Amino acid sequence: MPAFNAGKTIQKAIRDIKAVYGKTSLIVINDGSTDNTKNIINKFDVILIDNEKNLGIGASLKKGIDLGLKKNMDLFLTIGADSQRDVKDIDLLLNEINNNGCDIVFGSKFLLKGQKIPFLRKYGNIIINVALNKLFRANFSDATSGFKIFNKKVASNLGNLADSYAFDIDLCIKVLKNRYNYREVPVKVFYHKNSSKMKNIFFVGSDILLTIIKRRIKKEK
Repeated sequence: MPAFNAGKTIQKAIRDIKAVYGKTSLIVINDGSTDNTKNIINKFDVILIDNEKNLGIGASLKKGIDLGLKKNMDLFLTIGADSQRDVKDIDLLLNEINNNGCDIVFGSKFLLKGQKIPFLRKYGNIIINVALNKLFRANFSDATSGFKIFNKKVASNLGNLADSYAFDIDLCIKVLKNRYNYREVPVKVFYHKNSSKMKNIFFVGSDILLTIIKRRIKKEK
């Protein structure tokens, strides 16, 4: 769980997971927050990684995953600290990866009808999905989803992925190039006044689209 200035939401995010998966190891990465995020994290029985400065969501996720590998964890779930997800949907991801031989399972908010998604996020995601699917002959419905579960094989091969918000799209491309077995499942999303916000959504979108183009040109796996 990466967290940057999530003081208004992270307590609920951690409590919700602990209520359902109390015995599961939860790694929380405080990504150089300047609010009370770290103080709130310290109230809980979680594994804390504390970045002295803001490194980016991708860099934070990679640090958390690397620690999980060192602790010999078998499955890795990524979820935001802004309480936008229903933790009950974690079971949907778990069932899919455990019962259908998947290497990675993505939670897709676009596969569930009737969800209220802000205009810029909705159509920005659609543009990114179209670009990825056209250039890589894929069929992702929610390529930028930060809600996913994957096995150790995938977790061990993430070192060269983007440190920024482009991490999620970079991971999709890695999945395609390495021919990992993947699926998407419909999950709920709840946008609210304290949902995480990007400082410059157009810059982030451009960075993601540029990453798609660069990865299409390069041939490394």
